[in-house]
Amino acid sequence: MLEQRLFKVTERESALAWLCEQIAPFLGPRTLIDCGHFLLEVDAHGHITNGPDAITAFGFELGIRLYRSACDVPAAAEGHALSFLVGDFAYPPALRTQAKQLFRLPRVYQLLLKDAGIHEEELLLFYESQLRNRAIRRSKTFHKQKMFLQVQDVFRLRPETTGLADVVGKVQGNVCLPFCRFILAQKLADEEAMRYRRVVNIYDERMYMCRGNFVPMYYAMYQGKLEITINVYLLPAGNDRCYLEIRRFTPRTYADVL
Repeated sequence: MLEQRLFKVTERESALAWLCEQIAPFLGPRTLIDCGHFLLEVDAHGHITNGPDAITAFGFELGIRLYRSACDVPAAAEGHALSFLVGDFAYPPALRTQAKQLFRLPRVYQLLLKDAGIHEEELLLFYESQLRNRAIRRSKTFHKQKMFLQVQDVFRLRPETTGLADVVGKVQGNVCLPFCRFILAQKLADEEAMRYRRVVNIYDERMYMCRGNFVPMYYAMYQGKLEITINVYLLPAGNDRCYLEIRRFTPRTYADVL
């Protein structure tokens, strides 16, 4: 499925209504709604120096409200959760462990959660650095299973093994240094391991570069069992407007969607 519609950032009610109309039929028990991705910037002391732009904050609010709408449907509300992806590579490696312990969401996100009656501690946080480390460890297994083919300085998936030919990472010695699509595929695998059955991702234009390729990679490489994965992208269109684009994947149809 591929749906796209233009909204102003101020048109929260109509955007939410359209989003719920498109996605509500696919929500079920144990649905995880990922309400965005924050690529943080830090100074030399590890203090965050940036915040979300209007469209990214809009996506976060849509995720919260979609989550609230989903929880209002008793037949589908069991085990729902809200999550968020933190791009933490800007932290110096020596500060990352401590930084994760002290991390707080930017103020605008805190206020949106408070307005929705959601405690910040309820939000599941995924950190890109941790996902990358797990993807590196998993890549060694995939390599032994002959899923990867080295082509000059990158690893690609073997079509004869996985049905895909995507680039998954850079060659660094004998190790695959995962690109973002591999990291996001690992995230889906982690969410499946947490016993979620369906995932809705609400992402901005930075994540759109993957065009959802990480979802087929997850299904092919990890033999993924998520029943449905839905990606919602917010794409700038100028003058405080953005497109909402929806793509839906299942284990049976993922190869046909792209």
